[in-house]
Amino acid sequence: MTQSSFFYETCVPVDLRDCSGYYVDPCDCTQYYQCDKNQLSMFHQPCGPGTVYINNTSVCGYPNDAICQTLRPWERCNVAESRMEHLRSTCFKSIPNINNTLNSDSNTNSISVALITQTILPTVLGVLVPVVIIGLVIHRYRNRR
Repeated sequence: MTQSSFFYETCVPVDLRDCSGYYVDPCDCTQYYQCDKNQLSMFHQPCGPGTVYINNTSVCGYPNDAICQTLRPWERCNVAESRMEHLRSTCFKSIPNINNTLNSDSNTNSISVALITQTILPTVLGVLVPVVIIGLVIHRYRNRR
């Protein structure tokens, strides 16, 4: 049995024999795929804390720089409606409890909570923790004198 050389978990199927670079993870804004055609493999890679993968630049950046709805990341794929439906279905299977969140009456609140917990909170903590540590070091240094 021959193994398919196509990878189907990106916005569009990718031929692993002739791929290069980085590809959108249609189910998660904070991750992307990196292709290695020498190994006929795709590697799932995470972005750094508080960042999301930005399609047109092939790098991770801060959420206000990216077009990505946290709860519907497949919508950033520029594909035909039939492929969009396939991606949506795939993402529904891979994201726990997304059905309840997307179908609830409080969709706006769900998006706000997701935005806060997945993007804003890690960014704030990433800045706040080092500032507190530096403050404690300075305070301790001044008390030694």
